[in-house]
Amino acid sequence: MKYLDEYRDGEKAREYARQIARLTTRPWSIMEVCGGQTHAIVKFGLDEILPKFITLIHGPGCPVCVTPLEFIDKAIEIASRSDTIFCSFGDMLRVPGSASDLLSVKAGGGDVRMVYSPTDALKIAAQNPGKEVVFFAVGFETTAPATAMAAHQAAERGVKNFSMLVSHVLAPPAMEALLSSPDCRIQGFLAAGHVCAVMGCAEYAPIAAKYRVPIVVTGFEPLDILQGVLMCVRQLEEGRAVVENQYSRVVRPDGNPYAQELIRRVFEVTARRWRGLGQIPASGLRLRSQYEGLDAEKRFGLAGRATAEPAECLSGLVLQGRIKPVECPAFGRTCVPEHPLGAPMVSSEGACAAYYRYRNHALAAGLSNASAPEKVPQLSGQKAPDSGDVAGDELHGIQFVEIPDEYWSGSVKEMRQRADAIMRKQTSALHPELGTIKLGSQKARSKTLGHMKTPHEFQSVQAIPEITSKGRVTTEEDQQHRPDIAAIHKVERNLKIGESKYKAKAIIRETKDGSKTTQHFYLHRIDPAANRKAGSPYCVPSSCDENSGPASHNQSAT
Repeated sequence: MKYLDEYRDGEKAREYARQIARLTTRPWSIMEVCGGQTHAIVKFGLDEILPKFITLIHGPGCPVCVTPLEFIDKAIEIASRSDTIFCSFGDMLRVPGSASDLLSVKAGGGDVRMVYSPTDALKIAAQNPGKEVVFFAVGFETTAPATAMAAHQAAERGVKNFSMLVSHVLAPPAMEALLSSPDCRIQGFLAAGHVCAVMGCAEYAPIAAKYRVPIVVTGFEPLDILQGVLMCVRQLEEGRAVVENQYSRVVRPDGNPYAQELIRRVFEVTARRWRGLGQIPASGLRLRSQYEGLDAEKRFGLAGRATAEPAECLSGLVLQGRIKPVECPAFGRTCVPEHPLGAPMVSSEGACAAYYRYRNHALAAGLSNASAPEKVPQLSGQKAPDSGDVAGDELHGIQFVEIPDEYWSGSVKEMRQRADAIMRKQTSALHPELGTIKLGSQKARSKTLGHMKTPHEFQSVQAIPEITSKGRVTTEEDQQHRPDIAAIHKVERNLKIGESKYKAKAIIRETKDGSKTTQHFYLHRIDPAANRKAGSPYCVPSSCDENSGPASHNQSAT
């Protein structure tokens, strides 16, 4: 493939999704490490065409986002000096510190300049010998060679008014720190292709072997990511845990030896504090002793400072992959791109910014006055919904939720086990009117699954979060007059699996303390005449009769 559109071919993307669905026999959770991959996933809706039992966890691979708060405060303090020109990549200018940001310093008269390379800052230093010029060096192994080159040139040329505020970090130690967490849910990684283009793949092999997780070095276009997921799922299903290279058109096994040598010459490995992850041993780079004259922390007496993170911002949990951005109470309310609480809402690679830009943040946050999200770019060959498509089709005023037909198979017991595993992962949903809804208990799951018999019925559990987060709500009093119950809510939405249509209704119990929990999930077949062909995988003969269809009975679910 030579052209960008070929990496965004809609039909090829859907074929990859179908291959992943056919291959998968159980739920898997895969973390994409890089923020660029996260943006592509959200921008092109890749997580929405994958089977629901594949969970993509957004990782801490946004270099701007993981820069600790005290480094932002140090940058602001340096930039506020009248004798200083402070140079930074553009993403860092709007990252909030504890009281301000670099853009505010610039607006207040500070000489803050956006540059595209650290060597640009070195040129500014040569042009302004009467000023201290400081470059804010952030990023993973990808940007470290350019910083090392600028440091090497500054020392070689004897530029005395140039220094660096260094906050470079390393990807593999962070991955290992996540895997060491007692509540780790990660079963496989999509490693960042650009990091491996510099460092190669060898340093990931010990991690894959130690923690028994597959690691697939992956690119950043839709087909790259889907192929990476397919390769990762294949390893998981086969019980393998090795390093594979999907991004072979860019990444060589040994990386870029010249860039690696330059990094080793200028930097040494050190412990580094990560925003959201805390202190991680051997996870950062600092200038070697022969280059310490370029260390801005030492030059301006700022070493050793620490700053506490604001309690309202949950970006740390987002960076650990423990919550999605929309699960943060501040998302879209007190935290928006114009007034961010944390770096993930600012950076071009931040997960919060991606969700705000490309997903329906107004609905997710329950806001009526939020600006509309940017129109999501389509994969080439992908048709936009119109009045004849499922996305625009309505029955009794309720939109359809469409689940790609994944051809569930096996015995009823096997499908029940698979559905139960999916439901266990579905812990909550966020409805614009009702707020956070807990999606039931083990008892409710058991009761639900005990009623199900057909593949479509089991497959319907994948839509429970979608239905409970976007369905139409009606509220009534508790008819049993229980003292702990404040109200009973019914959330309705229609469901389409393949060509079969269902009406779904979730019954939600609200207690006096304001908590809401689903108690029942009802599923009614709308088109009983569909999929009646002999041998159809969607029709169990004992429950497919001419009057009811396979799902006409009520079912309880979380």
